[in-house]
Amino acid sequence: MLRAPRFPHLNPPPLDPENEARCRERLREYLTSLGWKDVDQHVASHLSLSEGYEERFSWFDRFVPPDAKDRLLVSGCAVGSEMIVARAHGYREVHGTEVDPHLLAIAETRFAGDPAYRPLFYDGRHLPQPDGFFGAVVSAHVIEHSRAPFRYLAEHVRVLRPGGWLFLEFPHRYHPVELHTSTPSFEWMPWPCRDLTLRLRAARHRREDPGRARSSDAVRIDLRPVSLWQVRLYLRLLLGSRCRVAEVLRPADGIVRLAITIR
Repeated sequence: MLRAPRFPHLNPPPLDPENEARCRERLREYLTSLGWKDVDQHVASHLSLSEGYEERFSWFDRFVPPDAKDRLLVSGCAVGSEMIVARAHGYREVHGTEVDPHLLAIAETRFAGDPAYRPLFYDGRHLPQPDGFFGAVVSAHVIEHSRAPFRYLAEHVRVLRPGGWLFLEFPHRYHPVELHTSTPSFEWMPWPCRDLTLRLRAARHRREDPGRARSSDAVRIDLRPVSLWQVRLYLRLLLGSRCRVAEVLRPADGIVRLAITIR
């Protein structure tokens, strides 16, 4: 069963309990095949509606006018739980993009037959939608996982129409702890120094502590450092004066959140 959201005003459209149970089992099998620890905890987190989504959307709702809620893009939708919360917040058509085909397949199964939900595969380079397609875009803790943050941001503002809103949240590179692995962070370093340091740390722990070595490899390969000044610079290069950062918030230690509108 879906975990009830903590915010009483939310009333997510119901999903079939039997189908949810099948999706839960598919997700458990997939995460187990990846060698994840605490699989049941991760399954519950993926399917939960209370993983910070309500708080983010409640904050974002302060900026988004009703006419921009006609069509939303959720970047990195995983198995679609964030899309459910978006519908509960009044977004009428919710598209979600996901790079992992296994997670995408589960999202497609959860929403089969409901045209309000449209999960799609994203190749990490080009979004399938045309320019100016969405009234709002939500990207929470995704940009740092992209191969090229500038290109990622360029694609997501491309599909946002004038007057639309972008929600962007990410861990900033100058925090002393790398928040995905809870290890000392080297994200503040220039790329060649960061790469070399992470390689050396992985090599040092390869035999005595393989888990720590894998964490260093994962940070080096799968994450890209992002900071507030980088995002501001990218937006200026992409949009010039057409872009306005309406608010910057630090909702937790090491996290930056922005509400951005396109003129």
